[in-house]
Amino acid sequence: LEAFLKKQRPELVCLHADTPEAALESIRESAPEIAIVDVSLGGANGIELVIRIKTKLPHLPIIVFSMHHEPSYVLQAFKAGAEAYVIKTDPPREVFDAIDSVVSGKKFLSLRLRQNPIFKVLSSGESMMGQLTDREAEVLLMMGRGHTTASIAQELGLSVKTVETHQAHLKDKLNLSNGREMVQFAINLVNYREL
Repeated sequence: LEAFLKKQRPELVCLHADTPEAALESIRESAPEIAIVDVSLGGANGIELVIRIKTKLPHLPIIVFSMHHEPSYVLQAFKAGAEAYVIKTDPPREVFDAIDSVVSGKKFLSLRLRQNPIFKVLSSGESMMGQLTDREAEVLLMMGRGHTTASIAQELGLSVKTVETHQAHLKDKLNLSNGREMVQFAINLVNYREL
């Protein structure tokens, strides 16, 4: 990665470290503008390194660079403080797009993740929420917190049929293909709002 970055953008100064301790020491000594962290470090956890870096330098933008594309890894990375998540097997330009995004203060998700419906919330969740009625948003957030259709109906004083109608509207408005996808979207939305 270091060689690739230097070849594509010779003006970049790149340093690398093989362990979390070496990374933290290098960050202390060199004051980088961006950190790129692998989730899988030899015998260590990259998410824990993100947390440690953010504790010392909360404003340092961090890009997580990983072979893992499962929702749990992505959400853990953002919860830990990462501003971007790039999958190693995606086109190399994704790394530069991530760098450009985090430098301008924006979050970034790899192309493959942006195409996955369950990650829509990370790339455009708030704008998508704007098209929902207050009641639909309330139902969606309750779904994300683990409520069943019946418990949502009971808590909101609605019939189960009315809640199901709201859920059908949510599925259509959010362009989700099935109930499972909608529940995952709702869970991700709740987790995203707690970042």
